[in-house]
Amino acid sequence: VIPSSPENLALEPVASVEPEEFTEPAIVVTTPVKITTLRMTLSSAT
Repeated sequence: VIPSSPENLALEPVASVEPEEFTEPAIVVTTPVKITTLRMTLSSAT
């Protein structure tokens, strides 16, 4: 791991967390974002 790399620093905490612990919160967070993005896309396309 290269400490000076922002990408590696960002991945460090995720790698230390069990998949079961962050899978559900990730879904809860990303779903509204996808819906918002979809609405923005539809409204801009109109």
